[in-house]
Amino acid sequence: KIGKICVPKQCWKVLYIKSTKKWVAYLFDNNTNKPDGIANNEVKVEQISLMTGLKFANKNSEIRPIKISLLHLNKYQ
Repeated sequence: KIGKICVPKQCWKVLYIKSTKKWVAYLFDNNTNKPDGIANNEVKVEQISLMTGLKFANKNSEIRPIKISLLHLNKYQ
């Protein structure tokens, strides 16, 4: 927590790269003390799916944009 505000311990990002038709996922500690670059934070898309309960499209699925509001990962400082 920062004051009365809950801050997640981790943040994630899942991207679909249209040009390569590949999914990539990243999981970051929400901490600026030891920045280690994006490459050290790449994880499997399945890991993010398990953590969030969200299902990302597979190679046979239609890709369509979705709007997601704030998600909490239930891992607070």
